[in-house]
This record gives sequence, C-alpha cells and structure tokens, in this order.
Amino acid sequence: YKRGNEIQDTKPENGRDDTTRNARIETYTLAADQLRARGYTVVRLGDPSMTPLNHPGVIDLATSPGRSSLLEVYCLLRSAFIIAGESAFVNLVYLTNTPILLVNATEPVSAYPVRAPGLFVTKTVIDKRDGRRLTNLDLLSPDYRRQFRDTRRYTYVDNSPEEIREATKEM
Repeated sequence: YKRGNEIQDTKPENGRDDTTRNARIETYTLAADQLRARGYTVVRLGDPSMTPLNHPGVIDLATSPGRSSLLEVYCLLRSAFIIAGESAFVNLVYLTNTPILLVNATEPVSAYPVRAPGLFVTKTVIDKRDGRRLTNLDLLSPDYRRQFRDTRRYTYVDNSPEEIREATKEM
C-alpha cells in the first residue's frame, strides 16, 4: 500500500506511477474467511495510514493503537505464511523466512519469490493502445520492462477476491 507521498519507482516523465502497486483491502476478505475456516488466526500487518479493515475474525494490527514494529516482526516469525502486495514486507519476509503469497504484482521479475515456498500472482495488465491483455510472456519482454507501471500506456486491474482466495488455497 502506498499513500502516494513516497517516491520509489515513480517517474512522472516516463508515466511510471507507484500507485499501480496499490490494491483494495476488501479483495482479501474471501481469502481471510477461507483461512479462518481452516483454523488460522488472520492478522493484518502494515502501515497505520492504511484503510482500516473491520472484518469478522481478522485482527487489524496495521491500524491498531497497539501496533509496534516489534509486534509485527513477532507475527511474521510465527506466521505459517503471509499474503502481501508489492511492499516493504516482501523484503522483510525474506529476513524472517516467512513463506509468501504475493498478489497484485505489477511485474514478475522483482515480484518473483526468492525462496520456496513462495507464489505470486500478477495483476491483469491491459495495453491501452489496442486493449489487449498482456500475457505472462509479454510481462517478461524488454518492451514491458522499459515501461512497466506506465499508466499512460497500461491499465492495471487488481486480482479479484476469487483469484486471491484460489491462490491462498494453493499456498
């Protein structure tokens, strides 16, 4: 989740926009329900500026006044796995050796899990020039690598709640 104030890969002169990495928290609730039904405790980690999540059985530590960095690291160390988007947590889970399901990835190269077990699902990317949905091979092409996250050229469609739930089942 990016508020939009930070600059990492944003390059306005090239059309690159980090907000393409954002996703709506509501799209994760089917996966949370599935995990809870299987006996998991579901804890949401993240930045206190995130949209609060009020969903049955989900502990929203991200927006809780009790949140601390140490508590989040503890949760990562105790987690069976984490579901995350393209964020700093991706790098942190490699330090804690927490398995990761990375969803809503805007490109496959930097999103590819460094360790097994790890899975990732890319957003649907549509080329605005012809309305064509890019294939997985297209996402690996030099042309896309030069222009990924360029919102002048591409439309990014978040993973659906059903896609996230299915990837969670696989994880």
